[in-house]
Amino acid sequence: MVMQAVYLLFFLVTKIARLNENVRFDCVAKGNPAPHRVWYFNRARILLTDRIAMLYNGLIVIEKIQHMDAGKYTCHVENLNRKITAEAVLEVTGR
Repeated sequence: MVMQAVYLLFFLVTKIARLNENVRFDCVAKGNPAPHRVWYFNRARILLTDRIAMLYNGLIVIEKIQHMDAGKYTCHVENLNRKITAEAVLEVTGR
């Protein structure tokens, strides 16, 4: 088995969303062994809720964006060979 350091296939992009829109952030990574992902919001680990879901491929979806959702989103990815992070900022507009 060939070991391969983890690497990102898709980088996070800063987004601007209107109030009550849905937003998604992609954190697609590959490596061998398969990488493990953890999402953070303003340095705190994201807890999944009825509005926040993480799909199997590292995609995180936030439904009905509120002003409290604005901030820095960080995807931490690692396997036995490497650790990497990607960050994006979400701005929320509207009333």
